[in-house]
Amino acid sequence: MKLRRQFILSIVIFSLAFIAISTSEVILNQQIAHLAEHEVSVLNIQTEVMNLGYLSDNYFLYQEETALTEYNATILSIANYLLKLNSTNQQQQTLVNKLKVDFECTVDCFDDAVIILRSTPRNVNVRIIPEFQTAWNDMSFDRRTLALDSSLLIESIEDQASQLSLINKVLFFGVFGLFGAYLVVNYLITYRRTLKSILGLRKGTEIIGSGNLEYQIKTEYKDEVGELAVAFNQMTSNLKSVTASKSELAKEIDERKKIEGELRVSEQRWVTTLTSIGDGVIATNTAGEITFLNAEAEKLTGWKLSEAMNKPIKDVFRIINEFTHMEADNPVFKVLET
Repeated sequence: MKLRRQFILSIVIFSLAFIAISTSEVILNQQIAHLAEHEVSVLNIQTEVMNLGYLSDNYFLYQEETALTEYNATILSIANYLLKLNSTNQQQQTLVNKLKVDFECTVDCFDDAVIILRSTPRNVNVRIIPEFQTAWNDMSFDRRTLALDSSLLIESIEDQASQLSLINKVLFFGVFGLFGAYLVVNYLITYRRTLKSILGLRKGTEIIGSGNLEYQIKTEYKDEVGELAVAFNQMTSNLKSVTASKSELAKEIDERKKIEGELRVSEQRWVTTLTSIGDGVIATNTAGEITFLNAEAEKLTGWKLSEAMNKPIKDVFRIINEFTHMEADNPVFKVLET
């Protein structure tokens, strides 16, 4: 796998894991905050329930309307706190529903006691009335049950909050563990392998640079470094071929120089021979242009070699028929034609 793809894949995996853990932490913090709000509401309910006992006793003793007004305000406050309690936990929701039932029973029993108290004449002791005793006892029992259930609800909320806080801590340390694992895995898979491959590539280039063109760098991985090693091996092969070609070319150049030297010696010998003979000698190329005149030919034609060089032979060497005094055919052209 390519290093770039490995790097991107590791970043994607780490990012997804980080997002998942971070999202879980956010949700847990929201749940913990929600539980804290519930706990505050239940604590307020406990406080208001204690006030109910005091206010109900005060009203029973003195029958003052202010005490009844405060009692009704406390009842309204408890109702508002109960409306805020809603939980996805089955056990807690059961306790919340029970609190609502206890609260309704407490209110109903107090209302029954108030009705009995108001309908009884002043000169009659309401304590001896069985209906009042029953209503008052039921109200006290429901109030105690309300306080007990609220305590159970607080205990359940605290237990769940402790569990969520523990999970939140685990996730918090999990982020650091994930980051550390990312660094370790990234080092082992990417950096360590890359550094090892680069060191092998460096060693191979030093060997090749020393002149050992037979050396081949190992390509263990199909990544960018592996492609670079393949390119180095191909370059070595090409360099080897070029070096061999240069050797052959140098050998061929030496041979050509040798042949050219021999040709110059032969040509010099030919020039010396033609120059020293007593006959006039004229040489042309295949186009009939003069390339050589010896001294005797210069005397016969009246042309110097420097003047006649590359001129058509018919301009330098004209042949006249001795009988007709007309220009005869030049034998050079007949030779070139046939």
